[in-house]
Amino acid sequence: MKHHPYDRILAVVFLSAVSSCQSGESSDSRAVHTLLDQPQKSAHQSSQGSPTSKTAESGKADSLTNDGPAIATVNGHPIFSGRFDRLLEESYGLSVLEQLVGLELARQRAQQQGVQISDADVTAEYNRSVIEMARAVSTAASEAELRRTGEQLLKDFLQDKNISRQEYMMSMERNATLRRLTAEDVRVSDKDVQREFEIQYGPRAIVRHIVLADLSAVTEIRNRLSQGEEFTALARQHSLNRLSGLDGGLLPPISEKDDQVPLMMRKTVFSLQPGQLSDAVRIDGQFHLFQMERLEPSRESVMTPEIADTLRRQLRDTQTRQLMQQMEERLFREAEIKIERPVLKQQFTEKYTNGNKKQ
Repeated sequence: MKHHPYDRILAVVFLSAVSSCQSGESSDSRAVHTLLDQPQKSAHQSSQGSPTSKTAESGKADSLTNDGPAIATVNGHPIFSGRFDRLLEESYGLSVLEQLVGLELARQRAQQQGVQISDADVTAEYNRSVIEMARAVSTAASEAELRRTGEQLLKDFLQDKNISRQEYMMSMERNATLRRLTAEDVRVSDKDVQREFEIQYGPRAIVRHIVLADLSAVTEIRNRLSQGEEFTALARQHSLNRLSGLDGGLLPPISEKDDQVPLMMRKTVFSLQPGQLSDAVRIDGQFHLFQMERLEPSRESVMTPEIADTLRRQLRDTQTRQLMQQMEERLFREAEIKIERPVLKQQFTEKYTNGNKKQ
């Protein structure tokens, strides 16, 4: 199955309200650590959980209930508003509620700090998200071309994830508010820029990996490799990391100086020769087999002012997203949230049962 490009950039442009998300990164090497985790379900899938037995048992009878006015008729038989509203609430209510809660919390904090968010701020946030979407998949130079590409990606993204434009614009207002609230905390030093230059422009390893659950699986894969099976095919078929597995286990380029990549992984990768297979490396409870493709030499030996400006912007963008996410999570943890609707309250309780939320 082909992996659509906007699945890779979901976290960059659409911060998931009141839930943890991984920020997209500007450099290829810095994205490696995000690929070590399992890809998450879509926003609606992850927020709902399984239907309750009461809902499942009552579904058939509910379709016959005369509840509220009819919103449509099918061959003369009415579809009643009560059932329609309940299905919407059960299917999408929690994800929309999370968006509303996140926006309300951001608005409250902005009011407390005397920060005003204008329509221009929201528009700028929207434009930024469209351009970031396009830059993740396009090499177009002009902003007009990037906007056309980004608008199409956004349209596809909203349709695929079943998110309305109104809901997306709520997230843009929330993100614009969080951006303003965290702007003064962004700090990027010359040392940070130099380090990022060494990561992005210094030597980098091109490797593939297969993620496995236990050592018996490792033994099986190693045996199949020794019998001549292709690493890329086995990665597609058996790697627990579906995201990298779709690319035959290929990871973004890895820098030996990038501390966002686990130390053991860097040590293992840079000890390999091209074509060499590593021993199993345990990272976060899973076992990784690495195969070195090649070692890329340094792309630049001197950091020009243009490169420095680009790296500084990338670092500021990355740090801003991290601060926005941290503030959103902190506001949610500290808030007293009371859910009045029984279905939403149950869904909220099931999702955040370990989150120590007041209700």
